[in-house]
Amino acid sequence: MQHDRPPVDFVDPASHEPLLQQKNALLRSSDGRTVASLIDGKWRFVDPSGHYAHSFGWQWKRWSTTLSDAANNVQHRFGEIMKRTGFDRYDLAGKSLLECGCGSGNDTEVLQRLPLNRICSFDLTTAIDATTADLADPRLTVFQADLNAIPFKDHGFDVVYCHRVLQHTPDPEASLRAICKKVKPGGIIFAHCYNSTPLQDRQYHHKYRWLTNRMPLWLVAALLSLLAPLLRFIWVQLGVKRRIGDRGWWFCFQWVPLHFTYALYDHLGPRKRLDVEKLITFDRLTAWYENHLTGADFRRILESEGFTIDSLMCDEDQPVWATATRNPEPSINVMTHSPAQAVAADARF
Repeated sequence: MQHDRPPVDFVDPASHEPLLQQKNALLRSSDGRTVASLIDGKWRFVDPSGHYAHSFGWQWKRWSTTLSDAANNVQHRFGEIMKRTGFDRYDLAGKSLLECGCGSGNDTEVLQRLPLNRICSFDLTTAIDATTADLADPRLTVFQADLNAIPFKDHGFDVVYCHRVLQHTPDPEASLRAICKKVKPGGIIFAHCYNSTPLQDRQYHHKYRWLTNRMPLWLVAALLSLLAPLLRFIWVQLGVKRRIGDRGWWFCFQWVPLHFTYALYDHLGPRKRLDVEKLITFDRLTAWYENHLTGADFRRILESEGFTIDSLMCDEDQPVWATATRNPEPSINVMTHSPAQAVAADARF
């Protein structure tokens, strides 16, 4: 039977064997076992819907454009991502990037603005079918796969990017180590996770997830649509105006089931700002897993995987995120910083 080479250098996630394409299937070269199927124009390395992240596929289809810079005609997400990653410190021209957990592509839009030569973005869920990314971009490949079974050989990408994903995996340390393996020596990684602090561990969603995880997703979304205006009013009156002092903010933070964004999204207007708050609240109330890492965890894991940390955020009231460079090996082509970039990174850290 006639076999062709797949259009992308996918490998078997378990054995790293090359794959062959037979019509709409990718087959393992050693025994012909089907590893992925082409469904609706995208390669699927996992069951399209039967997994723990089902709620994220549902949410990103419902709110696919809520955080999209392109749909909202703003630069908010671009600014946030560049500030967090510090990608402007690096020479990314002509580099390859692997985006781990792309959802509906709101971050992918931003990454497409960088001078990259190749972008491979994947998600565990069918959110990729509602992507806001520019699929006409010849640099971009979007597919469905598991973060812990990425169908590329190790050390294959100049940049690996994983934003707002690790906390929703069964074992964020194992997942962080899995994506580290895809970075070339001399390449960089950006990773983000919810922070494990006494403050964050008391937030409202920890008190309600036992119930909302057992409710139909449509019902959680419907209740948020109904109650969000009232919940925001409570936040403003008690948490912002401090009608009962600091106790009001503390009460809202712990008990009012709405992720209040203060003025962060005011540029979108009241209706879209409320949509953002409903989206973030739904995300926190329906996630099957929420596992946190600390700044110390990030440092330990990244350094043990052979990285030097360029920047690290681990404030008590923020998630934890880091950008790091894999230590080079002389035998492999590497991406390096200029001396000026290295000094700047040291100063910021």
